[in-house]
Amino acid sequence: MFCTNDVAACREFYSQYFSAKAIFDCGWYVNLKIGQNGPSLQFMQPQENMPTFGGAGTGPE
Repeated sequence: MFCTNDVAACREFYSQYFSAKAIFDCGWYVNLKIGQNGPSLQFMQPQENMPTFGGAGTGPE
């Protein structure tokens, strides 16, 4: 799971470029499935003092 301040942008990116489908989406949390037997990805807005994902290899923001 990735904590991000822009769940909508992550949903759009993976939907557009990887044909991911939301299998659960409540706005601040989304679970995306890539293909029928592919991986799933989860994105959520940080709650309270949770660190956010700053990009590959960069650690929390």
